[in-house]
Amino acid sequence: MLNPIKICYIISLVIALSLFFGLFFGLGYPEIQKAGYYPTACTIKNETIKSRYCCYRECDITTCRNATSSSPSCSSLESRWNAFSPTQCAAVLLANNSQNIDDYCPNYGSQATCDNGYYCCDKCCSTCTSCTPGGSCNTYACNCSCCDSTNHQSCQIRCPECYTVELIMQYPLWGGGIITSNIYMDYDHDVTGAQNFLSVNPVESKVRCYYNPENPLQVLLSVDYSVKTWVLVGISYIFWVSEILTNLFYKISNKEKKSPINMASCNENSIMDDNAPPTYEEAIAKQ
Repeated sequence: MLNPIKICYIISLVIALSLFFGLFFGLGYPEIQKAGYYPTACTIKNETIKSRYCCYRECDITTCRNATSSSPSCSSLESRWNAFSPTQCAAVLLANNSQNIDDYCPNYGSQATCDNGYYCCDKCCSTCTSCTPGGSCNTYACNCSCCDSTNHQSCQIRCPECYTVELIMQYPLWGGGIITSNIYMDYDHDVTGAQNFLSVNPVESKVRCYYNPENPLQVLLSVDYSVKTWVLVGISYIFWVSEILTNLFYKISNKEKKSPINMASCNENSIMDDNAPPTYEEAIAKQ
């Protein structure tokens, strides 16, 4: 039967392995694959800035206010408004068609209120004390539990516009032939950054790009590694290795305690102990 230490080790090792392989194959391996892309010269044949709504939830975490019973769920309202087109919304507003505005544009104020479900508004904790052998003590929060909650947290859906640059690129392949494909660049809320890119890279200008030799329609402007990705992969790898080294150290320590040399040393000390009971031969000799 496994002891608690081994059970904890197995659980932590599984978590470490899952974290490492998840980050490596989810984030790291795709970047390694990009290193095999072929460089080429892309000609920008067309470029546009496309806008979309990127809605998010804004919740007041300082209060425990309930949403009204008629409020829609936040997930459904957020999904519905994200599907709206800012271009169509602008056309409806320009036509001053107030009857159809709810079908094309996100709302604000009370109409943007939604039900976000369960939320723990406040936690209550006990105060515990931890002391070292040297006598120094410190207190910390422990045994925490939710002491104020709601099943219908009131939130607001905000829908700012986000922007994506779409480029239609034409580029030659190494084996011969010319192909046309699209590149999408997300600028989030930064419409100025998107406009600056178009001004620096006008139509018919050439830029360095990279395409996937296995699927030439996949083309990128950069194949540089992301520092953040490999920092996360490195941290997960260190966590994994530390778990293995901890287990190895634990096994070595146990073997040293149970080694024949240590056992013989213990037996020798017990024989030489003045308070130890006499052996059978010593008892016979004294008779």
